[in-house]
Amino acid sequence: MKRCLVILFVICLAQTGLADSIPAPRKEDVIDAPRPEYPYEARRRNLQGSGMFIIRVRPDGTVARVDVEDSTGAPLLDRTAIAAYSKWRFKPGRVKAVRVPIHFTMAPYPYKPRYVPPKTH
Repeated sequence: MKRCLVILFVICLAQTGLADSIPAPRKEDVIDAPRPEYPYEARRRNLQGSGMFIIRVRPDGTVARVDVEDSTGAPLLDRTAIAAYSKWRFKPGRVKAVRVPIHFTMAPYPYKPRYVPPKTH
């Protein structure tokens, strides 16, 4: 019974937006943030997409894991973003998690990316 209540509580938090308290990274917290490279294979296949990722950070500032909150729509692009975000480094003890958008586009430079979350029903 308690397990069901805990699961229900977590689901309610996710639906009400209270679970959305993960901030974007701040410059003063980041030590190193290598950008994902647009893979040649993705460009050759004209793969494009935008997504949102959550970087979970260890107390020592290294990345514990990267979660896909909203996929780019292309597994190759998601893997590329995860690989790059896994290399990020933060000042120890400053953050536990950050939310980071990614934009892969074939648009000409300068491109001003803008993340648009998917519509929910």
